Amino acid sequence: MSKPKKGGLVAIVTLDPETGEYSRGPLYDVLKKAFPHLVRKNGQKMLDLRAVAEKLGYTHEGICKPVRTNRCVPALAMLVVEKARGRVSIEEFYPFVFKK
Repeated sequence: MSKPKKGGLVAIVTLDPETGEYSRGPLYDVLKKAFPHLVRKNGQKMLDLRAVAEKLGYTHEGICKPVRTNRCVPALAMLVVEKARGRVSIEEFYPFVFKK
């Protein structure tokens, strides 16, 4: 992310010019890997966080807050690994669960 200009805001979503994919941080990228079928197909290659929340039985804010903070409780990490059916491992969540 870039530094904000005086009086400006830092971009929450960044675009990778090489792949054309959007990212909201490392936890968001792991969720995209876990649920590739929930990535919007309208040209924006963004993960539909409302659909992820519905699939996991969480509220929209219950998924957005971990994505914003890049922190995750162990129960959410284990649930994502279970629902992802082998696309991600629990080890990929260690940086988000065991953060200082």
